[in-house]
Amino acid sequence: MSDLPTQHHKQLLKESDLDDNSNRRIKRRKKAPLEDVSRVHGVQEPPGDSEDSSDFEDVSLDAEGWESDDSDDFEEVSFSSPGPVNNIGRETPHNPDQLMTFKLDTSVKEPETKRKVKFISNEERVRRVLMHKMYIVLLLTHVAIRNSWCNNKSVSKSLKQACVTGQISQLLNDDKGSDSVKSRRFLDGIKKLMGIYAGKFRITSQGLVRKNWEELGVVQDSEIVTKKKFATLVTNFRGNRDIAAQGFVCLLRGLGLNARLVVSLQPPDHTIITENFTSKSKRKTDQNTKDRADLFKSKSSTTASKFEDSAYPIFWVEVWDKFAKHWVSVDPIVKKKIEICSKRRPSSFEPPPGDERNQLTYAVAFDKLGRVRDVTRRYSINYNARVIRKRIEFKSDNEKDWYDSVLKSCQKTQSKSIVDIFEAKEFHERDLAEGMPNNMQAFKNHPLYALESQLKQNEVIHPKDDSSVCGTFRPKSASAKLLPVYRRSCVQKLRSARAWYMRGRVLKIGATALKSKEKPGPEDEDVRLYAEYQTKLYIPPKIEDGIIPKNPYGNIDIYTDTMIPENATLVKTTEQYTIKRLQKAATLLGVDYATAITSFDFTQRSKGTPNAKEGGIVIHRDNKEALELTLHHMIQEDEEAKRVMVEMNALSNWKYFLLKLRLKQRLNRTHGTIGEEGDAALLENEHIAEGPLVHENNHVDDDNNASEDDFGGGFIVSDDEGTELVHEEDEVQSGNVLGESEIGRRERRSRRKHGYKELSDKDIDGDAEIESTKQRQKRVDYTDSSSASASEFESDDDDEESLEFEYESD
Repeated sequence: MSDLPTQHHKQLLKESDLDDNSNRRIKRRKKAPLEDVSRVHGVQEPPGDSEDSSDFEDVSLDAEGWESDDSDDFEEVSFSSPGPVNNIGRETPHNPDQLMTFKLDTSVKEPETKRKVKFISNEERVRRVLMHKMYIVLLLTHVAIRNSWCNNKSVSKSLKQACVTGQISQLLNDDKGSDSVKSRRFLDGIKKLMGIYAGKFRITSQGLVRKNWEELGVVQDSEIVTKKKFATLVTNFRGNRDIAAQGFVCLLRGLGLNARLVVSLQPPDHTIITENFTSKSKRKTDQNTKDRADLFKSKSSTTASKFEDSAYPIFWVEVWDKFAKHWVSVDPIVKKKIEICSKRRPSSFEPPPGDERNQLTYAVAFDKLGRVRDVTRRYSINYNARVIRKRIEFKSDNEKDWYDSVLKSCQKTQSKSIVDIFEAKEFHERDLAEGMPNNMQAFKNHPLYALESQLKQNEVIHPKDDSSVCGTFRPKSASAKLLPVYRRSCVQKLRSARAWYMRGRVLKIGATALKSKEKPGPEDEDVRLYAEYQTKLYIPPKIEDGIIPKNPYGNIDIYTDTMIPENATLVKTTEQYTIKRLQKAATLLGVDYATAITSFDFTQRSKGTPNAKEGGIVIHRDNKEALELTLHHMIQEDEEAKRVMVEMNALSNWKYFLLKLRLKQRLNRTHGTIGEEGDAALLENEHIAEGPLVHENNHVDDDNNASEDDFGGGFIVSDDEGTELVHEEDEVQSGNVLGESEIGRRERRSRRKHGYKELSDKDIDGDAEIESTKQRQKRVDYTDSSSASASEFESDDDDEESLEFEYESD
């Protein structure tokens, strides 16, 4: 082939015109005038503005077209300024003759001030702790009752007929193959059973939710469920999420499986010490949630409200896998998930810290026999670093003992099984698998790890060598150094010699104080502190010749059981065995004893030294049986004395009552009976008659309201007292009447001066016969319809013979 260009090549070169345009110089583009600078980019200029306009391309100046090659390496930053926005990257010509105008913003923007955090008072903190503890007790009681309802055999039978198929029964009861194969089939059977149960159950109401402190006064939209209604709801597959989980427990127990009902208690957080606490997630809620929050602030609101449900369950189920020897967690209604909780990954049952309506702080499991177990360790991945700080047992050892006692009181039986051993081993492995915290604050009071900088004044590390170090920790600050992490078991608590003595230990010879604590008083000496390894057990002195050893105050210190002397016993005080009764019984027996000081009361420190508490008496062991018999006999005597006292008081009251009845009967026989109608007529005629029956100031009471003092009390008075009473009667008739109170005082003074003799029944009957004979002609018929004149009554009242008194001198 020839190398010369063909006709085709020439045509291509001509069309491309490479010879004319390849070496042409590109001209520089003119700058736009000032007027065009302020225009919007992308506006094309009209043709003819430049003679070389055809030699340039139209370039779009939109913001999207101006992208740098390195735009991916930088973030987009928004610049804001109070003045007008200028186009960056454009050259602006400097024209000295042009007038430029600037707008200045003179308004001063006030800096944003941080809202001050208002802390609650000490009284409110105590109240929140008490409310927290009350919630725990009430919720545990509620779950214990529901757990007992899950043992209903009729409900279990109904659920089995509705949910269990032949395939499920075969999977759950298959014993062929290895343990791993049988465990796999067991889990498959639980999964199929859960799917059938969840497909039948319908949620019709809301269950338990967590409330904040400002929401405690809001009534939740719920219904009261009785035992009968619970059975109806479960068999009909209706109810809230809590009842759904409880019904599934009933179904598993009906199949003969070891199933436990697990509840996540939701008491309000007692560690919040600020008012109106609001989390971040709550601030981001919609307007409806804000309106509901305003309703929550009104504690007096009694309208039922429905809270937002959490995506995590409050109630779920644990079933024991006898082939794999571990518990299987089942959520049949919320997440519809079966899980074997991992030791190093978060559990699916643990809600995030920002969940408003569900926080995993107390997870408690109830089995078929009523045994209770705290299983929070299984479901919390950061139990020692975060969760335990929210629990009541973290406050002090007393609170921990309180929580253990509450769990113990909810149990129906205290028996243990092989399952408890496997579970305790699992919890220990989870503590070790949790690892070290990732921040310094979590090391404070951590149950496994400790930093030397966070030790308290009464704590020290022993032994302080490589055997105590379990790792290192680097704080987040750049200049921080590696810090050694010690085992918490190597942290020793320091106490004074007196404090160790109250724990039944004394210092070893030659012990040197590790630390010292300053006393608040200027005259007091510093308190030397010692560790437990510097002390030894206190050995009390022996009893010699039956004499109990005593201290200089005549007592004996018994702070622990090891401080009781050999061959001696401590008889503790109870409600029946008071300290005085114990001392009296020992004195009656004639045995030697010593009052035991068991503790001190430090609640009144400002008033002086602590008060010693007497917890019983210490006697020789051989005298214990005799002392108990004596105490039993003394208690019986005291009870008999109380019974006799009650009977004597009752007889005295009856004697007083019968005496009043006798006096009323005697007066009725002597002066006649005044009926209700006659009494009313008598009072009405007082205003019509010529003269009143009695003076206005001398009120006449009916027989029912008459007091003992008005009628002489049924006693025999002296002649002088009779004369005094007649004189007072004359004063009443003449108009110089004294008040009832003055007459009563005179009668009481006369009684104190003279002796009285109570009338017997024979004397009363004899007087009644004599007086009845004299009064037959003078008796006024009060039932007569005719009005009685004042003269008829005056003849009766003036007759002093109708009131006969006898006097017997001493």
